[in-house]
Amino acid sequence: MKKNLVFLLLFSSLYSFSQHKLDSLQNLLNGSLADTQRVKILISVQHIFLTKGKMPEALAKAKEALSLAQKSGFGRGECSALEALGVSAEYQGNFEDAFKYFDQQRLVAASHKDLLNVCYSFSNKGNCYMDQSKYEEALKEYKQAMEAALSTGDKKSIALCHGHLGDIHTLQGNYADALKDYLIALSTNEEIHNKHGIAHHLGTVGNIYYYQGNLQQALSYYEKSLDLLREIGEKEKMPSELTNCGVIHRQLNKPEEAMKDYKQALSIARESGDKKSMDEIYLHLGILDQSLKKYEEALVYFHLAISLQKEMNDIAGEADTYAEVAHTESESGHQEEALLDFEKALEMAKTSTSKESLKNVYAGMADVYEKLKNYPKAYEFFVRSTQIKDSLVNSDNNKQIAQMNALYQSEKKDKEIQLNEAELKKQKAEAEKQASQQRVFVIGFILVACIAVFILAFAIYIFRSYRQKQKAHRIIALQKALVDEKNKDITDSINYAKRIQEAVLPSDSLRQKLFPESFILFLPKDIVSGDFYWFSEKNGKKIIAAVDCTGHGVPGAFMSMIGNAFLNEIVNERGVTTPALVLDQLREMIIASLKQQESDNKDGMDITLVSIDLAHNKLEYAGANNPLWIIRNGNLEEIKATKQPIGLYGDQKQPFTNHSLGLHNGDTLYLFTDGYADQFGGEKGKKFKYKTLQEKLTSISSCPPLEQKEILQKTFSDWKGVLEQVDDVCVIGIKI
Repeated sequence: MKKNLVFLLLFSSLYSFSQHKLDSLQNLLNGSLADTQRVKILISVQHIFLTKGKMPEALAKAKEALSLAQKSGFGRGECSALEALGVSAEYQGNFEDAFKYFDQQRLVAASHKDLLNVCYSFSNKGNCYMDQSKYEEALKEYKQAMEAALSTGDKKSIALCHGHLGDIHTLQGNYADALKDYLIALSTNEEIHNKHGIAHHLGTVGNIYYYQGNLQQALSYYEKSLDLLREIGEKEKMPSELTNCGVIHRQLNKPEEAMKDYKQALSIARESGDKKSMDEIYLHLGILDQSLKKYEEALVYFHLAISLQKEMNDIAGEADTYAEVAHTESESGHQEEALLDFEKALEMAKTSTSKESLKNVYAGMADVYEKLKNYPKAYEFFVRSTQIKDSLVNSDNNKQIAQMNALYQSEKKDKEIQLNEAELKKQKAEAEKQASQQRVFVIGFILVACIAVFILAFAIYIFRSYRQKQKAHRIIALQKALVDEKNKDITDSINYAKRIQEAVLPSDSLRQKLFPESFILFLPKDIVSGDFYWFSEKNGKKIIAAVDCTGHGVPGAFMSMIGNAFLNEIVNERGVTTPALVLDQLREMIIASLKQQESDNKDGMDITLVSIDLAHNKLEYAGANNPLWIIRNGNLEEIKATKQPIGLYGDQKQPFTNHSLGLHNGDTLYLFTDGYADQFGGEKGKKFKYKTLQEKLTSISSCPPLEQKEILQKTFSDWKGVLEQVDDVCVIGIKI
């Protein structure tokens, strides 16, 4: 959801004349006025023209105000006129001119020792950087604005600066910091009874609760903001909060209420010519139609939004809207078109550095790639989206947000107590007088009531003990439900990853085609596996590998996806079939992709890789730590591996050794990882060991492959017994 982070004031230093209707202000200009009054009214008229999108008229009034202010030596008026010209340039996307006017505003303000306008000039430059999604540059300007505001002690300006800092933190996904600044801005505006500022920051606090997934709390803040805007007659500020309410109602599955909110917001925005609000409303009308499966209507609204966003150079807005266009195309079955629009959205989201936008684009791309059955890409973008989501929404953020809200409520009550302190002192004197008269009566009443109170207290004690036990049981049940729900979310995500991993592994039909007499015993320790098997056929050679990645579970599975993709590239795309060369290139790709020469990352993999040329009865093998076993005429021969992993190992990288030997009918090859031999079990809880595995394979090598698999699986299960499986298991047998 793209929120309107509307700045507290369009022109930070403008005057109250902006509240008047345009006709009334024009009539005032026709009368006899002092130059200072005329400058103020001209700037207010310029403000109204600007919000209605009438740029020539707005510029003309701002220039007239500047000329008059300079002529009459009205310093504050000159600053406000320069500010008005800068904001007009900003609206047109002409940031170079905008910066020029704001810098002039600061110079004039400094010459008149007007620190407030110095603050506003920095703030306005920050707004320009925000429009361009240059958040670090904006943050520098806002911090300088805050220094100037603190120097003046002007609480309205201080609140304004805290609001800007909150906007930056929100767009960067730092929600706890954003809420801290928004609550300070809200509290400061309450101190000075600035209802416009209070209304605005009730909305920004609501935004933070929305981003954290607390919809009801967010809706409560939006509705409070709307009530206050109605009270003070700020109709033009209402579209943003109405849109926010519509978003909440849509997500609460109340489409009729959402449509009502959006239509009301659009009517107000059109009436005032507020294009920023209009593009936001079009976007959400499209999302609403999308959720109702009205795809054609949704696309119409999205393109209306994009048209306005292009006009206003709103890159972050375009990123969000193109993502929604792509999502709609995907939902309606047009995956290729969806992918193109997601890629547009991704480029814009990267430019804007909005974490929310990036998270949503990555999630959408994962869905599209899954529908296209490109599971490696689906998994890649799913992981990217999840990583950003985890960084945005976490328990620490939620805890900080809850603590800050509690602190704000507490401070608010303290201020109310201070305001009433004088009244309380007066009441205290009167109360002491009355208390003296009542003491005699009270003492007698207490004596009579003691016995009754004692009996009642005992009964209450029994009842409260019972209630506390009930409450404890409810709390335990609630905590269990929360833990169960979190565990379900995690398990669902891992099961999703398992489906992708299973889809990436070579199919059983391909195994039967390449190696008719073979078996694969594959037993992951967890839902997903760090072990994997891989095979292919290239240039008349059948190539197979058993691979053991660092770790198991989700980290191991992630490494296995990388290894699988790199083997496909080296063998199937580059055409490399010599095992040692394959391992050399695989090592280089792993070191580069994990940036191992620049970090402490030591992840990697052990591997047995075999290339079989049946036309010439020839076998080639290379191994990283894992050997190859061949059973011929009942005797087991071990072909030793190079003693180094795939990955960064020591200071020097030795080439992997390539072994070449002839094949005979009846030879049986065994490729394996270390999980089977390392399993603890048996009567004494010891490791199975490689020697025992050699003896077992030798004894069953003459059996059909599927029977060998069943024997190995039963032996492993019987050995393990009730003990936990210690690692992933992969054993491959191939009979020539």
